[in-house]
Parts: sequence; structure tokens; C-alpha cells
Amino acid sequence: MLLVINSDDTLLINKIITYSFLLFMLQASVFADTLPAPKENPAQVSYEEKSLDPQKFNEATWNKLRKKLKIDEPLPKEEKKKKETKKSESKGIKIPPEWIPIIKWTVFGILIAVLLLIVLRILGINPFIKNRDKNTIHIDIENIEENLDQADINPFLYNAIKNKNYKLVIRLYYLMIIQKLAQKEQIIWKKHKTNRHYLQEMSKKKDFETFKKLTLFYEKTWFGPEEITEDAYNEVNTDFVNYLQNIKENE
Repeated sequence: MLLVINSDDTLLINKIITYSFLLFMLQASVFADTLPAPKENPAQVSYEEKSLDPQKFNEATWNKLRKKLKIDEPLPKEEKKKKETKKSESKGIKIPPEWIPIIKWTVFGILIAVLLLIVLRILGINPFIKNRDKNTIHIDIENIEENLDQADINPFLYNAIKNKNYKLVIRLYYLMIIQKLAQKEQIIWKKHKTNRHYLQEMSKKKDFETFKKLTLFYEKTWFGPEEITEDAYNEVNTDFVNYLQNIKENE
């Protein structure tokens, strides 16, 4: 026998299912309320109700731990400032600003003095020697050329360089060259001889061109009307010093 369900029957069945589900849920909630409450853990209750006892801070133990772990404790602002100030002061000596120009000029003066002594040393001049050879006679700067074989040119040259009398320095350089060449017997010095005689005597020497250049510069400087400037002196000073040094090394 075939069972036929129309639309009204379907609607009725849906209502029955819905009401049955709601009834089931209501019974389940009532049953849950009747269940006994879960028992509390005695250990948990005792821990929560237990009062906390404050522990004393052991500074010695903390210091040992801090040193072991290399922990730096933060300093108060005032102490931190003092510590930074001490560090900055210990890094170097603080020079007052007004002393800086004095120190600069002092260092500059020392450097100039050292350079002057080096030049004099190259020339074989020692301005600190007071005891001279007994055979050396006292000669004024005006009479050096006439007594060149016995003259001590070193003190006059030192004073001329010190006073920046460059014209006189060039003259004394050249007279010293003539004196050294005569001592080396490369030329024969005589009072009446001129620079032309010495050029002729040096014409066959290997350093003739340098000697000729220095002779011409000396004549132009000493007999010329113009004073020699510091720049011009600095340009030719090395040539005179090197030539004298070469004569000294060949002794």
C-alpha cells in the first residue's frame, strides 16, 4: 500500500521535530543544574589563602651576584654628573685659552732655533765655543777679507743669520768658500787677487759650474744697490750650504 504525504502533513512533522528538540534542550539544562559542584583542590585553596612573608634583602649576596654577572647599578643623576666630569678631567690637562698663543710662539721659536743650529752645524760652526785657537787673532768684520787666512768667520756668520742681514750672510758664505778652497789647496789665496783669478783657478775642477754660479750671485748681491729679500736668500741658501758641506766632506 503506497503512503502519500501531502504538504500539510509535512508542515506538521516539522513542528513536531522542532518542539521535540526544544523539550530535549530544556530537560538537559535542568539536569545540569542538579549535578553536584566539582570539589576544590585543598592544596590550591591553602596556597591562595596563605599570607606572604616579606623576605629581607641580603646586600652581600646581591653584591657577589652583581660582580659575578658584571651588572652596573644605575647611579643617581648628581653622582653620574660628577663621575662624567672626573672622567673628562682625567683624559688630559686642560690648558687655559690665554696660554695657547704663548705656547704656539714658544714652540715656533724653538723650531727656528733648532733649524738655525742645524745649518750652522752643517757649516761646521759652533757658536757656543768661546775658547779659540791661540794662533787666531781678533779681526773686525771689515778686515776679514784682508786677513782671510787667519779669520774666524763663524761668529760673524752666526750674527748675520740671526739678525737676518742676508746681504752680509751671502758675503760671509762666499768668503768662507774661498777660505775652505785655499785650505784644500784647490786655489791659492792672496790679498790682491780678485774673484776672476779664483774662477780661472777653478775652471778645470769638476764643480766649476756651481762655483761660478755662487760667485756671480755673490757679486750681484754684494755690489748691487738692492737688498736681498728673504725669499731670494732662501732659494740660494741651500746651494751655498751644500757647496761648503762638499768641501768639508772632501777634507
